[in-house]
Amino acid sequence: MKLDNFDGSSTLVQAVDWLSYVEDKMEAFEVLAQDCVRYGTQLLKGEAQIWWKGVQSARTATHGPLFWAEFVRQFERRFYLATFLDKIKLDLNNYVQDKKIVAEYEIGFNQIVRFVPHVAHDEVEKARQFR
Repeated sequence: MKLDNFDGSSTLVQAVDWLSYVEDKMEAFEVLAQDCVRYGTQLLKGEAQIWWKGVQSARTATHGPLFWAEFVRQFERRFYLATFLDKIKLDLNNYVQDKKIVAEYEIGFNQIVRFVPHVAHDEVEKARQFR
């Protein structure tokens, strides 16, 4: 399984795309849930790898091993800019179809929602927001 590395110097879009790419590949290769963190973090290099080693040592000393959902939360907290995410969430809440045809609305919606992980990975929440 050949995957791209993430070094932490990328843009927000690249961080989001990398995380999505890794999750898609792990699902495609049927990586077991308990192995996702171990395999996914092997793709971290440079600044991202240094960050991960700090998170890992602090976490395992107090709470035991980290699971993928917690890794994702930690990754998002570190590599997604909070101000950008706040703006995107506001954009999502204010996004309306208006005069767009459904296909245009859907494209715009999907461009926004990909940056809001709790919506992007939850089909029920995504359907609720798609209005």
